Amino acid sequence: MRRELGDWLRRRLRKGVGDQGTAAREVLHDCGASVTELQEQWADQRATQLSIRARKYCFFLSHSSTTNSISIDAPSRLKKELDNVLALQADFDSSTRVLQLARTTIEKGNASSSVLDALASLERSHARLMTKTEALYLSLNVHDRIPELKDVSLEFVQILLMARDLKINIHKRAVGSFFEWDKLDRAVGGKDKPLGASSSTDLLALSKVLLGTKLHQQTRKAIAKRQPALMAAIRKYNNYCEQLSQLYNPTWVVSLPTPLPTTLVDLRNDPTLMQDVWITPSTGEVPRWLEDIDVRDGIRALLKHEQCLEEQRRLGIEADNMCQWFGHELTAIQVAL
Repeated sequence: MRRELGDWLRRRLRKGVGDQGTAAREVLHDCGASVTELQEQWADQRATQLSIRARKYCFFLSHSSTTNSISIDAPSRLKKELDNVLALQADFDSSTRVLQLARTTIEKGNASSSVLDALASLERSHARLMTKTEALYLSLNVHDRIPELKDVSLEFVQILLMARDLKINIHKRAVGSFFEWDKLDRAVGGKDKPLGASSSTDLLALSKVLLGTKLHQQTRKAIAKRQPALMAAIRKYNNYCEQLSQLYNPTWVVSLPTPLPTTLVDLRNDPTLMQDVWITPSTGEVPRWLEDIDVRDGIRALLKHEQCLEEQRRLGIEADNMCQWFGHELTAIQVAL
C-alpha cells in the first residue's frame, strides 16, 4: 500500500481534482451568475428545503360547558390519513377493473337474469362505496390543515398531494433500479471485479465464474422485475402532471410538477427526479434556484469545486505524512548504519 501511495496521490490529483475541477470551473463560467450569488442561492435553497414544518391546527371539544383546545401536528396526521384514503381508493380501482372484466366475461356467455341482477347489485354497491370514499377524503379538511391552499381548487389539491406521494415512491424505485444498473456497469467497465470474479486455483475460479454468471442473471432479473412497476408509476405520475396543468390557475401561484421521462437512461440523467413536488404557493418572487436551470447547474458546479479544493488539501496532508514517514525511515536507516 505504501509503495503505491505515491501513484495513488498523483492519480487522484490528475483525474479527481484536476479533471473534475476544470469541468466545474467551466460550468461556473457559463452559468451567468457570480460565486457570491450562487452561495446565497444555495443557502436559500437549504433553508427552504430543510426547514421543519411546525404548523399546528386546533379543534375544540365541548364537554360540560368547557372548551378544550387540542393541538395536533397537522402535516404528519394529514399524511397518515391521506395515505389510508389513497390506499382505499387504490383497492377500489382494482375492484373496478375486476368488475368490468367479470361483466365482459359474463355477457359473452348465456348468463341468466339472476346472475346479471347480482352483478348489477355489486356494481351499485361499489359505486356507493366509491362515493363514500370521496366523502371521506373531503372530510380530511385539507384546506383547514394546510391554510396556504385555502383558495386552491379541492380537485387540484387532491391530485397535487397524490402526485407528491407518488413521486416519493418513484424516487425510491428508481434509486433501486439505478443501483442494480451500477452493479452491471462496474462489472462490464472493469472498475471493480466482475460479479463473482476471484483470483484462485482453476477449479475454484471456474466455480466463481459460474457463481458470477448466476449473480449476473439474478441482477438482470431484479432489474426486469423492478422496471414494469416503475414505468407504471411514472405513467401515472405524468398523467397527474397533465391533469394539474389543465386545472391550473396562475393566481394560485403553485409550482407545477414536470413530467418524468419513461426510459431509465433519460430518467437517470433527469435532474427533476430529485426535486420535490411543492404543495405550498410560492409567495413573492420565485427564487432563481427553483426556476433557473443555469443557476442549479452553477450551484452543483460550485459544490463540486469546493469538494475538489477540499480533496486537494486532504491529498496535501497525505503527501506531507508520506514525506514525514520516509524521513523517519531514512533517519532510522542512517542511525542503523
